[in-house]
Amino acid sequence: MAKLTEKVQTHAQDRSRHLLCPSCRVRTKLYTLKDGRKKCSACGTKFNPEKKTDATKLKQYADLLLCFCLNLTAKQASDMTGYHYRLASAVYDRFRMLLASQNLTPGKLQLLKTPEACDHAIHDSAFCRRCRSRFGCKGRKSGDSPIFGVKVLADNRIFIDPLPDDEASFRFDAPLTDEKRKFSAYAGFICRGKFHRFTDNERLKDGAERLWAWMSERLQKHHGIWKSNIGLYLKELEWKYNNRLLTSETQALKITELMPADFLVSWAHADTIQLDAAVPRGRDTEPRKAAARPRGA
Repeated sequence: MAKLTEKVQTHAQDRSRHLLCPSCRVRTKLYTLKDGRKKCSACGTKFNPEKKTDATKLKQYADLLLCFCLNLTAKQASDMTGYHYRLASAVYDRFRMLLASQNLTPGKLQLLKTPEACDHAIHDSAFCRRCRSRFGCKGRKSGDSPIFGVKVLADNRIFIDPLPDDEASFRFDAPLTDEKRKFSAYAGFICRGKFHRFTDNERLKDGAERLWAWMSERLQKHHGIWKSNIGLYLKELEWKYNNRLLTSETQALKITELMPADFLVSWAHADTIQLDAAVPRGRDTEPRKAAARPRGA
């Protein structure tokens, strides 16, 4: 909470602690109105420098961030804190997108949440021919998430890489040629919630097995995930796996450092969510989701 408050205060003031207009961010004269608000002499914006709603939002973010780092689902966080489920879910997705943006290009971020547009029958997709003999595999369908390559790096950190179909086919269809050597760090790929491990590298094979056992245990808590959101959940688990030796409080502090200074404004505007204080609720339930249970190869 203190770290978030410090970040917001830093955004609202310049280095000399002069109060800045939240609209134009220009250091200029601010008029004091009769009702206690300030008026910017440059752009005319009227604002309250000590809004009580900001303190409420900060507490909500702090509470939900700690729940996020404790590996509680949005439903569990909603029940524990008393905040509406839609609020908890929206803030969780914001945290996931923040973590995903740390090591993905804008194009990869777009691909991360882009569901498959059409069906890929087994015999029509070069990529799906690779696993057509697997029991229960019927090929990728409209609405499915993209394919994710799984890298196990030299320091035992992992990287989840969303891949377009043509790149996935090029990388994962045998045999391995010199042109494909740059992809040799991949330990396998995730397709339709199923992890396909490669067996040609013992070091990567062992690391991939440990990774998927760790991820499966945490994915099962959600009892189904929207297919378009699988990538965000995987990027969340990637970050948590790479920081698994840290305490939940330390993880929360690291995520706080990644958050933009104007997150109270920019995140609310981007999601068009009103972060109001929690009110007594009826029987709110988690929305029905498309099943995406993790399965071993």
